[in-house]
Amino acid sequence: EVGLHGQVSFNKIVEKGKELGFPTGWQSLKVDEEVFKNLGIFVKIDRRKSRFIPTTRDIASIYDERTEENVEDKLAIGTLSCSLIWGGNAFTTGGTANVQSPNDRIMEQLNDYIDDYKRVDRTRYFLPAKGLDAASRLKDRLLQYWKKRHRYCAIDAGTTTTQLAGCLADKRAPDKDARLASLTVVTNAPPVEQALQDPCNNIDILSLGGLLNKDTRARAGAHCEQAFDAWGIRVDIALVGTTSLVADEENGGTPEGCACDSADEARIKSRFLDRAAIRCIVMDSSKFKRYRLSAFIFAPLSADFVDVVVSDTKIFHEKPKDSTENEAWHKLWNAGIVVLFPASVNQKQQRR
Repeated sequence: EVGLHGQVSFNKIVEKGKELGFPTGWQSLKVDEEVFKNLGIFVKIDRRKSRFIPTTRDIASIYDERTEENVEDKLAIGTLSCSLIWGGNAFTTGGTANVQSPNDRIMEQLNDYIDDYKRVDRTRYFLPAKGLDAASRLKDRLLQYWKKRHRYCAIDAGTTTTQLAGCLADKRAPDKDARLASLTVVTNAPPVEQALQDPCNNIDILSLGGLLNKDTRARAGAHCEQAFDAWGIRVDIALVGTTSLVADEENGGTPEGCACDSADEARIKSRFLDRAAIRCIVMDSSKFKRYRLSAFIFAPLSADFVDVVVSDTKIFHEKPKDSTENEAWHKLWNAGIVVLFPASVNQKQQRR
């Protein structure tokens, strides 16, 4: 197939696997890529056209490619996620005080969600029943967290989380308005460390060691896990990126979990979430379309594992082939997971 056409589609691999009796499926495609590499055949995944393309060792890393995708959306997500970490009552832009601080906008979203449930005609509103408990729970946790003067957060590797680190780099601790005396960032990502390395911001960095995956700029593996466990790390909030969502096709395409392309990285992501009081997934809206493309689930989409997803407003406008992103967004809420997004749209109108 590659010799004839210079490429091989995911569907061809799945069909051939069924023909030969191998359990080949969408979730095994990343493993198939590793098999190609072990055979000395270097391939690149073209996610847009669902195919493998032969290539050379000199290709740009996955991290470099993803850095160029959805840049504005990732910056907006990073800015909002930075607000979750920092809090504060003062927000300035261009030297002028804004009328509303970032965490005020977060509280406004949560209060809107809660107030919607106090109305008589709930059928007009988008949020399912579990949304009320989820929004109330997150609001309480954030208010308690923002009262802490010494805070610890975990920031995972990824292009969206690197944008978050860039936003944090502009902050300065201690910050009287944010009631913040110190912030320590635990990370396994060299790009996050580099973004925060300016001593002027006075943000402490706790780096996890381990084998560096040059494709994703993430440290993972046994050494990273041992350091994490030996130090007994606990954080107030963890912000973790995801490569794609894995859906349950037999249950109407319901998002089942967040997944990545490496078993080692999946274990670190799981540890970040497991050791955090507030568990946050950061993902741009394109991830709602990337079902089944990653093999290793690190967090089931359940309130037992995830508290909040931060995404962008395009979840209201773009439609994937098999369902609307609004439907996927609704399913997250139905699982008891809060969805936050930059306040650049009329939120109440979009949710109705």
